[in-house]
Amino acid sequence: MYEPKNINEFGYSDEDLCEYLENGFLFLYRGYEFVLSTKKYKLSEQSSKLEGLITKDILRTAIALLNDESSKNRDDRYLQFKFKNEPHDVLDEDDIRRFDIELIFATPSYIPDLIIECKRLKSNEKNLAYINNGIQRFVIGRYGAELPIAGMIGFIEAGNEADIINDLKKRLSKQTETISTIETHTTDVFSEEYAGHIYQSTHNREGNLSEIELFHLMLDFCEIIEP
Repeated sequence: MYEPKNINEFGYSDEDLCEYLENGFLFLYRGYEFVLSTKKYKLSEQSSKLEGLITKDILRTAIALLNDESSKNRDDRYLQFKFKNEPHDVLDEDDIRRFDIELIFATPSYIPDLIIECKRLKSNEKNLAYINNGIQRFVIGRYGAELPIAGMIGFIEAGNEADIINDLKKRLSKQTETISTIETHTTDVFSEEYAGHIYQSTHNREGNLSEIELFHLMLDFCEIIEP
């Protein structure tokens, strides 16, 4: 099966990809703000499915807002994309992958989609899982192998964002694949609406894959998650 080696050959630069991811994060953040003001979650009843519930609740609003905005601004190519929730990639029968959010920015099926992986964070208890079951899936090429960037969203259910980031920073700095550990980001994928909650890290990948930039959006749900 043919796989594109460089997204640029299809007319999409790294800057284009960043624009799509920036807008994707923007609508997801607006979805988060709506959820924060309208929802409550209960760990004792919903813990096992909390990540999926939050993702769907955010996406419901994000998709509605995106559809409205893109219909009003049809000449803005960076608003012409779609979200897909929990798609399954069945091309590899030995590893059927399920992504949390797929950002589809091009119609031809041979152009890969941007992947956004969501993970729950609880103080520093779930940071290792955020790395091993999130970041590492991009590092080994299981997720987003064809693209130079990808997104992650941390759902903070307990703890302080700054403490979580500092702990992630220390853990990532010890890994040989890390080119630059997680740091506050203000340029390529950035909006004033989620300023202070967007971070970036860069990693070497296995095999012949080029390095990957991961952009991390942190969303605090502490006030609406009950025991």
